[in-house]
Amino acid sequence: MITKIENHPMRGNNTMRIDADCSLWIDFTSEEDLPVISQLIDGKPYIILGGGSNVLFTADYNGVVLHSSILDINVAFNNDKVYLKVGSGVNMDTLIEQCCKAGYWGLENLSGIPGEAGASAVQNIGAYGVEAKDIIYEVRCYDLLQNKFVTFNNAQCEFDYRWSMFKRDDTRYRYAITYVTFELSQKAEPKLEYSNLKEKVLSTTDGFSPMLVRQAILDMRNAKLPAVDEIGSAGSFFKNPVVPQDSYKRVCDISHKKWGIDCHVPNYLLPENKVKIPAAWLIEKVGLKGYVHGNAAVWHLQPLVLVNHTGKASADEILELEAIVKNRVFDEFGIILEAEVDHV
Repeated sequence: MITKIENHPMRGNNTMRIDADCSLWIDFTSEEDLPVISQLIDGKPYIILGGGSNVLFTADYNGVVLHSSILDINVAFNNDKVYLKVGSGVNMDTLIEQCCKAGYWGLENLSGIPGEAGASAVQNIGAYGVEAKDIIYEVRCYDLLQNKFVTFNNAQCEFDYRWSMFKRDDTRYRYAITYVTFELSQKAEPKLEYSNLKEKVLSTTDGFSPMLVRQAILDMRNAKLPAVDEIGSAGSFFKNPVVPQDSYKRVCDISHKKWGIDCHVPNYLLPENKVKIPAAWLIEKVGLKGYVHGNAAVWHLQPLVLVNHTGKASADEILELEAIVKNRVFDEFGIILEAEVDHV
C-alpha cells in the first residue's frame, strides 16, 4: 500500500527534532509498490529515509521523501546458522531484542541504536566492536534507475567504517532497500573485546546469553547517551577520525606538551599503519563537553553527540555548533572531524 502526504511536517520523522517540511511524503508497505513509486517520482528530487536517526534537515526539503514500512520477517535455518530476511522498515532495536530472546547471537552489540533495518545496511551501523557488515548476508533492493529488483551480497555492498556502496555519489538513493538478510548463530559467539564489556558481562550470575550481553550494552549506552524520545539528537554526530601514525604522534606530542607526559591519547590500531582516535576524546580535550550554543549543545556525558537540548533548536544552530566543534579540534590538534550525520 502506498500512502502519499503533501507538505508533510518532518519533525516527527527525524530524531534531532528539527522543524522542516517535505513537498511530498510517500510511505510504502510492500516491495511491489516500488515500480509504481518509481513512476511517481520520475524526474523529481527525492531521498530515502529510515527512522531519521542519522539525518539533519538543514532546511525544508523541496522534494519527495520515500519511507519503507515493509515489516515482515522471514527466518531460515542451516545447521547452527540463522538467516533473518528482515523488512527494511523494521525497527532495529525491536528486532535485536527479539533475536536475543530467541537465543540468536550476532546483533546484541548493536542494541540501543535507533533506526530501521534498511538504514543499518546503508550506514553500516556499529557499536561496541561490532558493525552491521559483520552479520549482513545480503541486501535486496529496487533499482529506481533501471526499474528492476537486485540483490547485493556482503562483498558487493563495499562496507567500510560508517560506509557502504549505497552512500556513493553515483548510487546514493538509487537503490530502495526492501530487505536485509542477517546471518546469525545459535552458537555462543560473543564479541566482548570493547572497553570493559567483558568484565561487565562476566560479573553477573544470571547466566550467559545474548540477552545478558544486550542488557550490558543498554546499561552502558544509557549511562552516557541521551534517549532520543526525550532529547533530540542524531546519535554520534561525528566519525572517529582515522589518521596515519605520524598524525597520531602529533596529537600525542601536543597532548604531552599541554597536559603532561602522563596524558594518554586513546587509540585503536588499524591495518595499513592507520590509527583511529575517539572524536569524543578530542572534543572533550578542547573544552567543548557540555558546551551550549543557543538551543543546541554538546552532550555533557558524551561529547560525540550534539543535541537539541531545549527542543527548539534550528538547523542553523546545529550547523553553527558543528562548525565550532570542527574548528576547535582542528585548531588544537590539526585533525579534521567528519560528520557522520547526513545533511539534507
